[in-house]
Amino acid sequence: MNLTTTLRLPETELKALRVISALENKSMSKIIQGLIEEYLQDYKDVIDAKSAKQEDGEIPWEEVKKIWDTK
Repeated sequence: MNLTTTLRLPETELKALRVISALENKSMSKIIQGLIEEYLQDYKDVIDAKSAKQEDGEIPWEEVKKIWDTK
């Protein structure tokens, strides 16, 4: 189910989006939808990476540096 929302953009960004839309022969809605999907996937990847670091027992750089500085 698709829902509708309102997006406020500065004039220069809206103009750029209109130009890209025409050049790519895609609707502005499809372009924005794709960008949001990419952002959400990137966000999920960051969360997953942070979670994996914690699970692996990775030692933070600050701790490694302390260990090396004492030798």
